[in-house]
Amino acid sequence: MKIQKIYLNLLKNFNRNNGYNKTLLINESGEEYEELMNGSVPCPSCKGLGKIPKEQEAKLIALIPYSDDRLKPRRTSLYVTLSILICTVMSGLLIWFLFPRSTTLRSSIYKIQPYYIHVNITQNVVSLAFKNTFDVLNSNFFPVYIKNASMVAIFDSKRMKTSYNLTSFRVPSRRSKPLDIAMNLTFDQDKGGLVATFCSFNSSWFHALFVEFQTTVVFNYLVRHEEQISLPTYQYINCGPKP
Repeated sequence: MKIQKIYLNLLKNFNRNNGYNKTLLINESGEEYEELMNGSVPCPSCKGLGKIPKEQEAKLIALIPYSDDRLKPRRTSLYVTLSILICTVMSGLLIWFLFPRSTTLRSSIYKIQPYYIHVNITQNVVSLAFKNTFDVLNSNFFPVYIKNASMVAIFDSKRMKTSYNLTSFRVPSRRSKPLDIAMNLTFDQDKGGLVATFCSFNSSWFHALFVEFQTTVVFNYLVRHEEQISLPTYQYINCGPKP
């Protein structure tokens, strides 16, 4: 026994000095034993029955059986269903918020009071300076940008004048903003007829001029998509002295 121990110690020292590796294994009977690997490492997919060169340990590919549980992830159908549901909801919300809705132009003023009135009965001329106010209502969930606006005045089926508002401004989502268009309107013998006579009467019944306005607004939204809206209105203009 002493000779065997001396022999094993000499063998271990020899292996250690010469760079031989060893590994601890268990045989079929449950007994532990050391196996000299001689520069090799145990094969990870051979159930401890094989060896591979240590320098090729990081280069080799381990083959996994098709029936291995690691190839069958749990709840795959649940994850796929949740991903499809989330993508569908997100797409629906995106379409809902970015779908273009109407941008409308409206006016709540039925009678316009000019800030300048001049009546010349001798020359049969009436000059009026006034401002017509509209509301731009944005029903979208994104802002719109007003580029310009124009307003045409029609009196007695005659085109009197066209005025412009070239000021650009932004209308926030689901909000409204006022739009003012100023105009200097002149009624003479050719375009106004007896307007000066009516406006010079003392009774205010004759001081209301019925004028048609054709208003057009140009705006854009969502990366320069341009549209325009129009609104016809019929309004009275006071041509008599201020009350």
